Amino acid sequence: AQGRHPHAVCALRPVCLPIASRLDRARRRSNSRRTMAAARADGVAPAGRDAFEEGAVKMVVGTNTPIASNGRATPAGPFATAYAMACDPRTHMLFVPDQSGHCIHEVDALRGCTVTVLAGSGAAGITDDGVVGTAASFHSPHGIAVDVANNRLLVAESAGRRIAAIDLDTRAVTRICGSRRGETGCVPADGTPVADPEAVRFAVPHGLCVYEDYAYVCDPGNHVIVRVKLAREGDLAHDVDEGTTSLVAGVPGNGGNTTKSAGGVTGTDDPPFMPGVSGICVDASGVFYITTNFNCIFRMERIDGGRAAAAPASAAGDADAVVDGVLATPAAGGAGGADETTPSKHRKQRRQRGRPSLEPIAGEPAPAAPTRPQWRVTLIAGQHGVSGFADSVVGVTATFHTLMSPVVSPDGRELFVCCSNYHVVRRVSLYGTYAVTTLAGRATVAGCEEGVGSTAQLNRPMGMALDVTAGRLFVAQAGTGALAAITVRCSGRVTVPASSFRENMLRLLDSGDGADVTIKLFGGSTIQAHRCVLAAQCPHLAAILRGRGGAEMSEARSGVLDLSQAREGAPTSRAGGAAYHPRAVTSIVRWCYTDVLEVSSDIVVPLIAIADQWDLRRVSALCDRWVRRHIAPDNAFVIFAAARLYGCDELAVVARDFVCFNSAAVRAANGLRASGLPAHYNAAGLLEEIFDHTPSARM
Repeated sequence: AQGRHPHAVCALRPVCLPIASRLDRARRRSNSRRTMAAARADGVAPAGRDAFEEGAVKMVVGTNTPIASNGRATPAGPFATAYAMACDPRTHMLFVPDQSGHCIHEVDALRGCTVTVLAGSGAAGITDDGVVGTAASFHSPHGIAVDVANNRLLVAESAGRRIAAIDLDTRAVTRICGSRRGETGCVPADGTPVADPEAVRFAVPHGLCVYEDYAYVCDPGNHVIVRVKLAREGDLAHDVDEGTTSLVAGVPGNGGNTTKSAGGVTGTDDPPFMPGVSGICVDASGVFYITTNFNCIFRMERIDGGRAAAAPASAAGDADAVVDGVLATPAAGGAGGADETTPSKHRKQRRQRGRPSLEPIAGEPAPAAPTRPQWRVTLIAGQHGVSGFADSVVGVTATFHTLMSPVVSPDGRELFVCCSNYHVVRRVSLYGTYAVTTLAGRATVAGCEEGVGSTAQLNRPMGMALDVTAGRLFVAQAGTGALAAITVRCSGRVTVPASSFRENMLRLLDSGDGADVTIKLFGGSTIQAHRCVLAAQCPHLAAILRGRGGAEMSEARSGVLDLSQAREGAPTSRAGGAAYHPRAVTSIVRWCYTDVLEVSSDIVVPLIAIADQWDLRRVSALCDRWVRRHIAPDNAFVIFAAARLYGCDELAVVARDFVCFNSAAVRAANGLRASGLPAHYNAAGLLEEIFDHTPSARM
């Protein structure tokens, strides 16, 4: 056989080897299954591709029996009336308000989920400030949030009608705002902040969250959302701003109707109604998500230039003073320099909103500042007043029933809500069309069964809290008093540090490390630069430093670029001044390193002249836009004089016409003073040209 088929032995050999390898793989799979089964039995997530199952439900505390906390038995367990929960991201501790038990429980999520009483005597009441731990009294605690900056817990008492704080170190309870006697009301009722915490009145404060310096509180009894100033520095007891409360959204006492409950802009003559606002949460960028008793989910974001919902300044990758590739710098002894260093109010507001920053053209009327912060409220999921259970790829066509305890992932991509009467936990994708899906539980089926997704059973889920690090969504169930943990895929918000590219490149230029080019400027100063950087940004300099047409030039050999004297083709001034303005050359060199042009009124025209000669179209366009936005009565004459000096006739006509048409404003700003011009400028001749063109300007 081998003779007839010389490759028969070679053909058989590969068949024999895989038999052993198949047996090895089978043994490895069997061992892996036993290891994973044992890990699941111990409650530990095994490593590997099956280590994570999203939507897997595990009962971590209780099943169908009441649970005692600290030896104290509550009517139906600590989770039976937990309408909200909070998770401390530093310690992974869960804090659970027990509304019927009038106390606050804490659950150690890392150590067996043991339950203890953090504060509250168990009897309904309102105690004075300073009472510690279980000696203090609460009256139906409902909302809860962690104030990480001050290491304390904030509690909204629905029957006590106050916002209280629990120090997590001493467990001392203090009042932030609200009545000391549980009096009801609606204060504030308009856009005027209430500075006296004692004067603040709630109807039934429910949802609560903390963002930066404020606590945001939902009051479904008054159909409003208010925010409460929190102390951030010094002794909390002596912070005069602590407790200052202002209205954020909603029309006090008016739940509205279907047409006015679809969203809008607050602080206007036609504000959106917020009927039955009950739950609130916020992502890391300051976007709020709100649930209502009418089965709707709203998105709320700040739009008037305030800090909330604004992208960090570093998100654009540029410094605050950089706008569209131009950095306004003060003019050295030139007119208009003082105003150019400070961006306008409108430009700051546009940048804070994350929109393209556009500086207003001179003479543009300033819009009136809003009398109160403005927020855009948008309906993203659910239908007002419609109860049901329907998932949908379009959020506003989905239906909910008894929405409770919204929780948003820190990265702002997913929102989780409880549909208590349908015994499910729903998920809303916070991008695109806000698709709604079911994360865990079986609709209309109440139970207490572990499983994945719809195979698990929940019983009236109400309060929720997200432990981002562990990837677990904790859910309190009113029907059984049990605490469930649902695995979810979420990540914390990734904070990208501000770009330091510009600072690093300027540091390289200023230090001169590795410099191989010396640029001589008019007046005797020099710049140490790098040949490769200049050549990459400026083809004209690349040709000089590398040699034109293969012929070595003196600059290419010596590494010295002499711009202190006029050279062939250079922009020459008509008054015999410097051919290359030294500050203009410096600005272009720095632009080569950072792509940010430093402009002021006394160098903008020399910049245009050099840009035209060196074919730097971006620099020319940036200067042209800068002139159109910055020309003003106090600098128009300087720009006109420079344009005539460097032969930029079109720009000279624009500046001259501006001076002529705005002669009264130019005179009022003392914009025709000859002292603002360099000595080699023919001030008298320039003024005569303006007076000949417009005789009224002579007055």
